[in-house]
Amino acid sequence: MQDSKLSIISQGVDLMLYGMGTVFAFLTLMVFVLLLLARMVKAFPGPAGLEATVTNPSSKSIDPVHRMAIERAIKLHHKK
Repeated sequence: MQDSKLSIISQGVDLMLYGMGTVFAFLTLMVFVLLLLARMVKAFPGPAGLEATVTNPSSKSIDPVHRMAIERAIKLHHKK
């Protein structure tokens, strides 16, 4: 009976170590693949003309109807 319990515990520990080793190997491989992909992306820039343009939101005017709706929504929110 005692030998049977040790055998089951031993099998459980073996399975646990096998599973943890598999997860560790997969995550290590994933880290290296992502590092490789990051280097590849830096090495090959995208086509010209796709740079992000930053616009100043204050430079665009908001039409009066939307402005009134925003102001009313803010006032209703502050009443709560």
